[in-house]
Amino acid sequence: MNNPLASLTDSGKKIRIRPDKLFSQAFLSGFNGTIDATNGENFKIVFEDNRIYSKKDPATIANIDDKTLFSLYSKVDNDVKESCKPVSSLEFIYNIVINLDKKKVLSFFEPVILEQFSIKPEAGELDFLKDELSPFRGESVFEIYSNIRKHFTVIYFLLLTRYAGVVRSDEKVRAKIKEKFERSGIFKEDAPKEPIHVETEEAKLISYLTTHEKFKNIFHLFELQPDFEEEKELHRKYLKIAQKIHPDKLVGMPQDLRERADSFFRVVNDNYKLLKDPELRKHIAKLMKKYGTIKNFDDYNKINAYDKAIFKGKTLARIGAHKDAVAVFDEIYKQTKQPEALEFKLLSKWKLAEKMLDKEKREEYPKLKEELGYLKQLKDPTLNILFILVEINDFLHNYKDAIKMIDLILKIFPTNFKAKGLKKKIMYYRSLEPKSKK
Repeated sequence: MNNPLASLTDSGKKIRIRPDKLFSQAFLSGFNGTIDATNGENFKIVFEDNRIYSKKDPATIANIDDKTLFSLYSKVDNDVKESCKPVSSLEFIYNIVINLDKKKVLSFFEPVILEQFSIKPEAGELDFLKDELSPFRGESVFEIYSNIRKHFTVIYFLLLTRYAGVVRSDEKVRAKIKEKFERSGIFKEDAPKEPIHVETEEAKLISYLTTHEKFKNIFHLFELQPDFEEEKELHRKYLKIAQKIHPDKLVGMPQDLRERADSFFRVVNDNYKLLKDPELRKHIAKLMKKYGTIKNFDDYNKINAYDKAIFKGKTLARIGAHKDAVAVFDEIYKQTKQPEALEFKLLSKWKLAEKMLDKEKREEYPKLKEELGYLKQLKDPTLNILFILVEINDFLHNYKDAIKMIDLILKIFPTNFKAKGLKKKIMYYRSLEPKSKK
């Protein structure tokens, strides 16, 4: 595959390009490294193994200034990587797409509006698109024109990332589409909306609920960013929703639909109360940055309790009360099954094991090694975990496994002096071992 990014990487050249196009090209070319963005302020985005590390959320990146310049470097910026939670590249790109200005996305379709598109089977593996792909099941090709009004973001994303391809329509199909398209004026700013059909109020309500019940998090429900500050804007968004689903607006609707709308309105009210408090919404945004989605009060309570428990365990570990810290982290892990809690537990167990006599270490280290191996199955190991495994294998004279761990560290951090020193030491001790008989 032709890789247009190859000549730009490490060249020092700055390019002006829309982030959705740049990031999708980075994904398609298997780019690993750092993208440096400049638009009055500098920020960096790291790509590594189909994951993205970014302090800027996709919505912010989607709406950055058109004059933003990007530079590409093959070196991974470890400061960014270590300070950010990794996100799937594809999911990150999709979230950029859904936050783009609609006109920018629609302009992409103008040259191919008379054609069709075909979705590749691999798209079915994208769990975050499960609902969005449901209208396209059962057929092999679909008209672009008749689908872009409702599904322009997902179609654009699939074509952008090559999970779908454009299929040329035959002349009869093109003629039919052209007639409908020319009447619609879909790309004209002042064009009237195409009168495809008249929806009943009941159908409009069902459509509204179906779309808005799928909100991604408490801020997304009100179409706001986690760092918003204007309470008036929150109130305006709340009233906009209330105008659609307040019980007083639903007189005459079927009972089951009124109950569905009422249930959703209770969620809206509860979330509105949460976000009205400036300190509380800042705390929610902070917890989401650390742990992921919060959609309601129950989510907030659970994650807040988890965060407090983790803080307690870390405090105990920091003051050297590692035995108590192990107990706290163990209880957290039993209740939540979060790999992070297991990792903190094992780090505290290691601090206890380090102080043991050699005889005790020979008994405890194999058990700890087994637990650390299980942790590696749950999440990518941190540098601390890898070094612990090196030291355990070194103590147990499992030099081959110790060197494997060091090589893994050096693959991620090629200049790590501690790893290089340990490797020399272990290679020396390994050379002293008697050769096994063939």
